[in-house]
This record gives sequence, structure tokens and C-alpha cells, in this order.
Amino acid sequence: MMNSLYSNEEAEEIFFRLTDHHLQKSRAETVLSYDKTLNEDALSLLDESVSRLLRGVPLQYLIGEVAFAGCTLNVCEGVLIPRPETESLVHWMAKEHPLGGDALDICTGSGCIALGFARLTKANVTGWDFSKSALACASSNAKRNQIFMNIEQMDVFNISEVSKTWDVIVSNPPYVLEKEKSTMHTNVLDHEPHTALFVPDDNPVIFYDAISDFAKTHLNPGGSLYFELNPYTADKVEQLLKTKGFTDIVIENDLRGLKRMMRSKSR
Repeated sequence: MMNSLYSNEEAEEIFFRLTDHHLQKSRAETVLSYDKTLNEDALSLLDESVSRLLRGVPLQYLIGEVAFAGCTLNVCEGVLIPRPETESLVHWMAKEHPLGGDALDICTGSGCIALGFARLTKANVTGWDFSKSALACASSNAKRNQIFMNIEQMDVFNISEVSKTWDVIVSNPPYVLEKEKSTMHTNVLDHEPHTALFVPDDNPVIFYDAISDFAKTHLNPGGSLYFELNPYTADKVEQLLKTKGFTDIVIENDLRGLKRMMRSKSR
């Protein structure tokens, strides 16, 4: 049954992740103890996890945490799971802004971008999100990693009067097209928050439009605006930023060679 959801390689990796989490055994220790009988408590934990996996619950929600840019983050149900491509964005930001400075993460979700950037650079970070559950998750992650993070509830389409400016503004906003649903894994569709994922097909850059308008007047001289991208709409975002007067636009690919990250600067 696992093979209906996962490839053989994925199923094997999941098995070792579960034994590491539930039994505190490394891959090598698990392999060497294949012929040993597990106690009832261990079997019960593994059985329950496999049962939830077969119902489509993502592994990260089962384990409850993920390593990300030097942090260990709680994975909160109802909040988008931090992903490797987002971690790549954080490392790019840290490379270009090694001193960190003041950074604003819009649509912060779990707080992964802000907290990872702070861990790598000692930046002073602020996270905005509309979702109260996301803000609670970001708060728990800031406390867990002992990083101060200013957390505020904010609607990107109705940002209140803000006088502060930042050296870095970053966002991994909702960007998945509604028409892409048919190609997505049920693990994502059935368990991750749709409000953090999807945008209307007829206005796919709606978040980028609002956030870049704000960034134009709230970036410090020499500051940068970073976005995570949907490869299908990356060119539209680039054109949008050009029409708004942003310069030095650079697009970086992910490990699959897809357009995934963008950096620009305001005039």
C-alpha cells in the first residue's frame, strides 16, 4: 500500500526516518538489528505512524520537526511545511547580506525564512502573516531556537501605516495555480493549508504585486527584495518588478533547474 503513495526509495527513506524518530536508532543501527523483536510500545508507535502515512499525512507532520538553515523547527499542522527550496533561498540571502541587518518576512508561516536568516547572519527579523495559527507556529519556533523575532498579524492587501524600513524584505507567498491541483500529491492537497498555497489562475501574481508595492517605499538604500517563485509564473513576476522600477533582478534555479528564487533592488 505504501507504494501507491511513495516510490520504493521514498518508502525506504520514510522507514528509516521513523525508526530514527520513534526508536532513536540510526540507519546503521536499524539495519544491524533487523532480526531483533520490537517491544509493544515501539510497534504501536510505528503502526500508528504507518497508518497515518497511508491516510496521506505528510511525514513532517508525523515527526513534528524539521532541520532548516541551522534551526530545528516545529512543523505545525495547518501551517505550510518548510521545504528545501526555501532553505536555498535563505542561504542565498545570507550570502548576499552576511551582516543580516533588519529583515522583514511577509507571509512568514512557520517563521522558517526569518529564523533561518537570523541564525545564519544575526539579522533582526520581523515576520508578518494573516493567519493566527501561522503566527503561533512562528512564535513557538522563535522560542525553540532562542531567536528574538518580532511577529505581527498583517494582511498584505491592507497593510496599515508603517514608518519602518528594512534592509531585506522577503516573501514566499501563495503562488500555486488552481489548475495545478490535478498534478499535485494528495499529501499536500489534503493536509497543507490551501490559503498558503493557491492563487487564482486569472491573477497569479496578486501577492507579488502587493508586496512589491510595499517594498518600493520600505527598502533601505542598497536593500533587497527576495521572492520564492512558481516556475510557471517567474517571468510574469520579473516583468511586474521591471514595470515598478526594480533593478538588478536576478533569478536563481532550484536543484531541478527550475526558476525558483528572485532578488531585486529598488531605485
